[in-house]
Amino acid sequence: IRPDHEVFEREQWPQAIRTLSQNGQLATYYDRAQATLFASQHPDAMRLSKVKALQKGAQGLAGAKFEIHDIAVNFRFEGLNNWGVQQRKCINCGECTSDWNVGAKNTLDTNYLAIAKRGGAEIFTQVECKRLTKDPAGGYLIDYLRRESPTGQAEAGTLKANRLVIVAAGSLGSTGIMLRPRQAGLSLPDSLGKNFGGNGDFFGVAYNADQRADVLGWGAYPDSARPQRLQPGPGQLLHPGPTIVSRVRYNTDQPLLQRFKAEDLSIPLMYVDTVRLALAFAIGKDTDPNGFFDNLNEAGRRLRDIVGSSQLQGGALNHTLAYLVNGHDDQNGAIELDPLTDEAKVKWSGAGKQAIFKQMNQRLLQHTTALGGTYVENPLWGFIPFRTLVTA
Repeated sequence: IRPDHEVFEREQWPQAIRTLSQNGQLATYYDRAQATLFASQHPDAMRLSKVKALQKGAQGLAGAKFEIHDIAVNFRFEGLNNWGVQQRKCINCGECTSDWNVGAKNTLDTNYLAIAKRGGAEIFTQVECKRLTKDPAGGYLIDYLRRESPTGQAEAGTLKANRLVIVAAGSLGSTGIMLRPRQAGLSLPDSLGKNFGGNGDFFGVAYNADQRADVLGWGAYPDSARPQRLQPGPGQLLHPGPTIVSRVRYNTDQPLLQRFKAEDLSIPLMYVDTVRLALAFAIGKDTDPNGFFDNLNEAGRRLRDIVGSSQLQGGALNHTLAYLVNGHDDQNGAIELDPLTDEAKVKWSGAGKQAIFKQMNQRLLQHTTALGGTYVENPLWGFIPFRTLVTA
């Protein structure tokens, strides 16, 4: 996703990046990244039931814009990619977030890391950086723990970096690696660990809606019987498709900090049984409670999930659309080292009480109403007084 240009007008960004954005020069780098990641739209996106449902729920809303994502999934070829890595085409199994990976995801080992290796980089797996210190003789020392060694035991060691260390271990990992040497006297800015945000992450569920969403993963098995249990309608695929295929951008006509997006979700096979039972007994708001036959159909689908019918394609969970939402939170979180474990943790008082999350919740309820489903709020946020958030 290419950020709205207003993102880089905020003072948190280095002036060099702000200048590139103002001059329109970041587009070159977006193009290069997209080409290297082979990011593209799903060729049959509008035949996927969950995509149709996401589009339907946002139709006619001012400031709402439905779009198909460019996603890092291979839809084009079987065999070796440009960097000599074996890949397969996406089979729409819905297993992107589980271990059943058919080899269609354009993860970094299929592109950037492969490019680096061909360029002479040495890559060590299962090696965890524990501490970074300045070497009195020049450069830096990196204390590490090798998790999977030939002996089967974790082995400690130290690497020497003569000139430069680039820390790229994620929000928590990178900050923790840098906070430890700062405690030991390494000169690092006071801003380290401050202004943490969670991408405005939020979620909700349109449960047991009037139309099928076909979100059930089937284990990355091309010969699985699950996709064939029901006949597709015109222009329809019964496959769940990749985890995220499309989005609705809300409040596109509003200032930056009020904008957010909602995306579709596929449910991997390994989670289907747990989720179908959990949602069958979840408390939610039925958005169309007054129709006798509608209520009868909803109850039948829910019962099918509870008893574990082999026909789960016709159950309540397969009539469900889960929303993954991102926006702009206040970024008032702080990452600190736990004094007991020495691991990075987030301290962020009142994170879930921000107005943006209430607005997201209302929009998801509105979207669920358009689908005739039961709206189930983000459970930790909705039912715990502290308004606890879950973020990726």
